[in-house]
Amino acid sequence: MRILWVCNIVPPAVAEQLNTATTVKEGWITGTLERLSRENTDIELGICMPVNDIDGIYKRDNVKAGSLDIACYRFLEQTSSPWVYDATLEKAA
Repeated sequence: MRILWVCNIVPPAVAEQLNTATTVKEGWITGTLERLSRENTDIELGICMPVNDIDGIYKRDNVKAGSLDIACYRFLEQTSSPWVYDATLEKAA
């Protein structure tokens, strides 16, 4: 089975191998990753996550969590300016 997670954090087990920062929140991601790594060897896991401090890496294979191989994909997260809600984009009811 192939699974792609789009996450708002870099899971600690992955951050350690990528030598990048992580944050301690979203514990369900870490817990689920640990359980998948112990119990399911037929899963191909891809994680798409915000990684702003690694230049040039857009995909990395061979990241491990227990017996689970992970393909890591990154996206740049815009954190320098806040999101602004634009009510004009709403469809009129």
